[in-house]
Amino acid sequence: MGHASHREGRPKPMNLQLPKIRTREDLVQAYQEVVQAAAEGRITSEQAERMAPVLVSGEKFIENDELNLDVQALRKEVQELKEEVHARPSTSPDTKSEEGSL
Repeated sequence: MGHASHREGRPKPMNLQLPKIRTREDLVQAYQEVVQAAAEGRITSEQAERMAPVLVSGEKFIENDELNLDVQALRKEVQELKEEVHARPSTSPDTKSEEGSL
């Protein structure tokens, strides 16, 4: 009796080397690798289809991370502007404009 490499009814594990995904460019490269692997028969079209949601979730993660960095940068900029405003000498509210007295 032979030993099966995978159980009946279970998909065969994919042998696919994808790049580390840190950027949108990495996601594009990973997607291209999945498509190429399917085209060459290294993975099945069903396996390639199952990879799509994984890559999409990676894109969402990267998008959220980018938005978080943008928010942090905006917060820092707002804080710097607040500090700049507070560092300016204040003018008295009852001081009239020179133009208004003409």
